Amino acid sequence: MPSKRVIFAAVVIIFGFFFQKKWGYSPIYKSNKDLKGKTVLITGGNTGIGEAAAVEFAKLGAKVVIASRNDIKSEKARKNIIKESGNSDVTTYHLDLEDQDSVRSFAKQFDAEQEHLDYLVNNAGVIGLRGLGENGFTRVFNINHLGHFLLTNLLMEKMTKQSKSRPVRIINVSSGAYRMVTSLDYDAIQEDATGVTGDFQVYGYTKLANVYFSSELHRRFSDSGITAYTIHPGVVKTEISRNNQNRLFQIFLNVVTSTIIRTPFLGAQTIMYCSLDDDVIKLSGEYFEDNSHSPLPGYASDVEAAKKLWTESLKLISS
Repeated sequence: MPSKRVIFAAVVIIFGFFFQKKWGYSPIYKSNKDLKGKTVLITGGNTGIGEAAAVEFAKLGAKVVIASRNDIKSEKARKNIIKESGNSDVTTYHLDLEDQDSVRSFAKQFDAEQEHLDYLVNNAGVIGLRGLGENGFTRVFNINHLGHFLLTNLLMEKMTKQSKSRPVRIINVSSGAYRMVTSLDYDAIQEDATGVTGDFQVYGYTKLANVYFSSELHRRFSDSGITAYTIHPGVVKTEISRNNQNRLFQIFLNVVTSTIIRTPFLGAQTIMYCSLDDDVIKLSGEYFEDNSHSPLPGYASDVEAAKKLWTESLKLISS
């Protein structure tokens, strides 16, 4: 009789092929906008969806800044982006979203060296990374939400100063995994994950946090000419799970991403759509997938929950 692991893998493969048509492909967003003179900042822009988006922005003439904690991979990605786009205006910065001192240092350097910021793509993320940060919250929460929350707030003065004459768009890369939870459990976010279920649950909390973050950014700053969007890139084969510490979980993800194939290029399409399409301006604060608006369930559009997350996040970056 086959082992439970073999049966489990078989079920996942069948599931993957069954849903491949929906998740494995994505409409391609095409734009002829001239982005010369525009500056794009992409966290995690040295691999996967972030690098693919960087190439697309660079093709349109934008100045592209990619930020990551791996400087060697960033330099390799920079050369690739230049090669693929024909645009040499690509810069790399060191940024460790888990380290608040690193985020503050990055923001200070970026503010001093870059005149504008027109598109902020909060893309970097991890799943399956175990352990708690010094603030008592899971490392995944600190990277996927809190680091981007701090980064965005540190750059907000630059963005608001220019936003009347140069509108700013903030793209928060979330995931349909936000549906794995129905609220933000702050106690659970302060508990180290155990097992595959725990890994996905913690990830789900962070992706719901991304949704709340965009809606609260809209509520606070849309009158200033800053719009914010949450996007689901689809199930994409990337390095998001590279730091996970659960072998069974890695096997599961490898099987899923081998059967439900969406390339980073396809995963970047909704980023480009929300960054460049004129019609989405009136939908600031909303959630998008496959280049279209996707209404949120009630719990994910809870204004009070979004306000609470903002308040709690402020406490965590001021301590």
